Amino acid sequence: MLEYFTMKILVTSIIDPKKGAPSRLHWFIRYLSREHDVTVVSINDWWKAKGQASPVYMRGFDFGKYQLHYLTGKKQSPIIQEISSALPGKGWLRKLARSGFDVHFNYNSLFLGYTVGKLMRSQKIGTVYDMADDLPKMIGNSPQIPAPLRGTGRLAGRMMLRKNLDLAEKVCYITPNLRDMYPVPQNKTVLIPNGVNIDFFKPHNVELLKKELGLENSIVIGYVGALREWVDLDPIFGAIKQLSGGHPNLKMLVVGGEVGLPKARELARTYGIQDKVIFTDTVPYVRVPDYTCCMDICVMPLKFDNAQPLSFLQYLACAKPSIATRPLVAPPEVVLYASGADKCAEVIERLINNPAEREEMGRRGRNFVEKNYNWDVLSEKLERVLLEVSKRRPV
Repeated sequence: MLEYFTMKILVTSIIDPKKGAPSRLHWFIRYLSREHDVTVVSINDWWKAKGQASPVYMRGFDFGKYQLHYLTGKKQSPIIQEISSALPGKGWLRKLARSGFDVHFNYNSLFLGYTVGKLMRSQKIGTVYDMADDLPKMIGNSPQIPAPLRGTGRLAGRMMLRKNLDLAEKVCYITPNLRDMYPVPQNKTVLIPNGVNIDFFKPHNVELLKKELGLENSIVIGYVGALREWVDLDPIFGAIKQLSGGHPNLKMLVVGGEVGLPKARELARTYGIQDKVIFTDTVPYVRVPDYTCCMDICVMPLKFDNAQPLSFLQYLACAKPSIATRPLVAPPEVVLYASGADKCAEVIERLINNPAEREEMGRRGRNFVEKNYNWDVLSEKLERVLLEVSKRRPV
């Protein structure tokens, strides 16, 4: 059994914890900062700070105490910030790496994490790499990269990911699929999936909010999450179009914003269902459980397979029956799969007509996350990995 002690943890992150939506990293920091000293180095997500999403996301929620250092104060793209972290001239990174840290936690970062990982290794400090996404695939589909360069970017991403995996003493994966795609020696791997706070996300009465949204007499199909390049609302909107004639009280609630919101609004108009779809834009994270509980059936319309979105686990924690358009890392008893508008319409109508099935799916989903996906339990697992890799581990 590992001896417990307070660690000084250096985190490198691909996201800006002050401006990004609450994520896996935030829950880890919240847990670790209870007993440990946490310092984060991240890109400066200034483009989100331009709008209102950033302060709205975090309003009223405590994600723990930590020190934060940005790579730059300039308005540079995230790609340039990441790449430039590996170039000469980042003396402050070298100085930071020599500040007596016990362990380095690389949260899904490529160039930054590798640069800091090498600096830490020179101080005999180990790195734990957390693979929270398939970064090479995301780079290959990123709208922030010109289309002709995405293939090259994906190859560069794979190369840097491989370097990070080789450098790390331990590698955490969120799904078995990612572990199979980017293998490392088995004794280095630890499966730590995404999770959910089961005390924060839970079934509760939201009649006042439903009335405020004009949904008190409606069957509500819902989506919660950022509207980004990995989300495909087309089959869901197609299904709503098909079903609206037979179910005049059918509505859809889309909770989330970001770059895809204008396109999503236009897609609803294209289908002629703009009067059936309510877009909330970004809401405070503390209100996400309320909006989720307004929904009768939740959907996860993705472009990629074998994902484990946080929103999906939040649906289950709120005891909502859920439909996914692509395979998720979840057993069939807690999610129904449907690809294309016709199949989505068929499954949605089945659930509309079977309240008992909806209730049973919700019960199974809640039990499933309680047993397997509690953030505190998963964060404790990460803490033990960091303790094992720490330079002060028992010998």
